[in-house]
Amino acid sequence: MRRALADLVAGTVLLAGSVALIAMTAAADYKMGEGAAYDAGLMPRVWLTLAAACALVIAARGVASLRSAASGRLVAMSAPRLALAGGLVLAFVLGFVAVGYWIAVLLFVPAFATALGFRRPLTTLAVTVAFAAVTWVVFAELLGVRLMAWPGA
Repeated sequence: MRRALADLVAGTVLLAGSVALIAMTAAADYKMGEGAAYDAGLMPRVWLTLAAACALVIAARGVASLRSAASGRLVAMSAPRLALAGGLVLAFVLGFVAVGYWIAVLLFVPAFATALGFRRPLTTLAVTVAFAAVTWVVFAELLGVRLMAWPGA
């Protein structure tokens, strides 16, 4: 299967799934009070909208590649790397509960980037700090979600 066709199919499937889940979370009544902080369906809809946008980009890349003659082959996925990524996500969830938000996220993001083969330490550091800060501001400050910042907090 050519990469361009794989991008088109994957993008279309991801887009359909994202749109279906957006519709499902919008139709369900997840409100537990007044305001955005009490709408449990808000953040899933935000992330699903981002996923739908990414799916559109993937599908568009597939269409553009299909039009050109230079389309590469699909790269085989590494099962051990996928298992490591899944294990890191589990470790993050457990670590978040045990050591708090800041320690868990500051350890998880660089570990995840390294596990996926990213080898630029300064870029990883910048992305880690930006991700941690933006996520904290969105959840703790804007939405009023109480996050355990440190162990015992």
